[in-house]
Amino acid sequence: MGILNNTNEGHCELIFAIIKLIANKPMDLNKITLLLNPEKAHLNPIHKTRGTVTTWTKLGLFEQNADQIDLSSNAKSFLKKVNNLEFENKISYLIRRTLFSSKENETDTIWSNESANDFYRALSWMLIQNPFSFCDFSYHTCDRLYKEQQSIKDEGREIIQGQVRLRGFLPYARFLGFFSGTSVGGTKSFDFIDPTRAIQQDLDLIIKPDEEIELEKFLQKLSTELPVFDGGKYRIQVEKILDKKFFTPLESRTVSPSLSLALKRLEQIGVVRLISRGDAQSSFNLTMGTKLNKVLQYSHIKRNND
Repeated sequence: MGILNNTNEGHCELIFAIIKLIANKPMDLNKITLLLNPEKAHLNPIHKTRGTVTTWTKLGLFEQNADQIDLSSNAKSFLKKVNNLEFENKISYLIRRTLFSSKENETDTIWSNESANDFYRALSWMLIQNPFSFCDFSYHTCDRLYKEQQSIKDEGREIIQGQVRLRGFLPYARFLGFFSGTSVGGTKSFDFIDPTRAIQQDLDLIIKPDEEIELEKFLQKLSTELPVFDGGKYRIQVEKILDKKFFTPLESRTVSPSLSLALKRLEQIGVVRLISRGDAQSSFNLTMGTKLNKVLQYSHIKRNND
């Protein structure tokens, strides 16, 4: 299975459109297809719309009764928790929760072709990279770097299986809040590894408004809700086949540069406050800069009142 082959497994932009159509009540699949592909417009081939519905029904986002497509009961319960968000952010939250919270999408190994493993693999590896220096998202560069970083050479453990899946990955990474990016002229995009929005939208799952907790506890909760981050079960599976000189495990009390960036950005926009309290043994190092030579130490984090 997987979600990144947008030829057969659906399309990121189509998910948003389909959810918008069925947000208030179920709709016939043929009508959805017609609305998203007006006759003779050739905007979205029929198989892409149907492929999107099929894939995301298996993942638990949609329910299908005869030809009626509806949001699943789980999806509806996720949406109720974020009534205060704008619609686009609601959908981003909904899809992240479907991928990372739904029991049917839990996977023991990300190296199989089940669930959304192709997305978990690619995102886990991307979040290991240094966003201050990693800027070439071509398939050639990503594949070369991944093979250079491997300590266990295993052809069966490809991080991104071909150019098609990389093209499918980048829109998901942007839409779900793990990348910042803009498209130019519908063809060229400028991408930047930056998971700030994903963490900000999921904060209620990790820390309450006006609550202060140890940074260690925050990171543990974050990696449970989004296991592609430092210490998360999907992230660790990718780290296990990489040479340790290319990443720093969380046990060393060093936070990856992509997560460090997100935490500092959340502080800069007034969402959280990072606090240095107590001895250095209880602190974590946030690593910043192209050469990761800027290190900041914090022991606690406080969420500001919204």
